[in-house]
Amino acid sequence: MLAAHKCYEIPASGPRALSGFQVRVPRKRVVTAHGVRLPVSTGLESIVAFQSTGPDQVAFTADFVLLDAEVNDAIRDLSAGSTEITALHNHMLDESPRLFFLHCRAQGKPLEIARTAKTVLDKTSR
Repeated sequence: MLAAHKCYEIPASGPRALSGFQVRVPRKRVVTAHGVRLPVSTGLESIVAFQSTGPDQVAFTADFVLLDAEVNDAIRDLSAGSTEITALHNHMLDESPRLFFLHCRAQGKPLEIARTAKTVLDKTSR
């Protein structure tokens, strides 16, 4: 079972506003840089966001924090769920373990997209 660190509702306002929410899931593994433990607030949490775009439709974006050994499986799982990979990069130079940040997006049925995101989070939030 996935335990979310924080969940934020994105309030809707204005004549064309669409409601949504964002979930932040921190890595549980200790990450260090130059021998110093990095706090989660330095960007060590995966973020998934959903915004309603109509009846039974959402726009989805995510930024997954991955270990190098998790990248290929995450790309495979996301691609199988019709999620487009938009970027893969590093934020730091000397962190341990080595981290990669994978950005993606999708449009479609909320339950299908959420299942795909949960598959990746279940495998990577350790």
